[in-house]
Amino acid sequence: MKWARNHRAAYAFWGASLGLGAPLGALAGRLLFFEEGTLARRLTQEWIHAGYFYLYMAIGTVAVFALFGYVLGRKSDELERQTMRATTLAITDGLTGLYNHRYLHEHLAAEVLRAHRYKTSLTCLMLDIDNFKIVNDTHGHPYGDEVLRVIARIIREQVRRVDTAGRYGGEEFLVLMPHTTSKEALPVAERIRAEVQEFPFRCQGQNVRVTLSVGLATYDSDTNY
Repeated sequence: MKWARNHRAAYAFWGASLGLGAPLGALAGRLLFFEEGTLARRLTQEWIHAGYFYLYMAIGTVAVFALFGYVLGRKSDELERQTMRATTLAITDGLTGLYNHRYLHEHLAAEVLRAHRYKTSLTCLMLDIDNFKIVNDTHGHPYGDEVLRVIARIIREQVRRVDTAGRYGGEEFLVLMPHTTSKEALPVAERIRAEVQEFPFRCQGQNVRVTLSVGLATYDSDTNY
């Protein structure tokens, strides 16, 4: 997920632009007292008599307003980053970094409605680690957590950007694949299963065999299966 946009430069620019209002306003006010001569002549005379004053005012106010805008931009950036972090924590699983159970349910409902509306297919992959309790009991829960993180990374690498991967339960994962039929999803499921089976899991110098069982279901707007 992308972080917040950088507001500092934009705020500093607009602050500097506002800062120019002070010398320009002062110049406009002074020109009102000159009734004779063309505008160019009046501007020339004012620059000769008070050019340094306007230059000093312009530099000072532009610098102050730009700095003020920069500070506001930093505050805005930080607030947006905190908001995005909070949003991310609310919808992701803290261990694997994938989407959590609640988000998957909400997103699944939305994807089914979208598939029905646009007459497309939606395929869901359910992946379950085989005998995961034995892995935890034999090698400990910290190593079991590492296995979950590795499998989550493999899943993330194998699915498309438009797909939604999440941790459905303890050792279960769910992948939502929009615009995808069962035939199109099957090679993806097989790649994930093979990658996990071939991954060199090791714990304290011992090889650890980890495998996945994968099932899939497809919603089709025409047949609803």
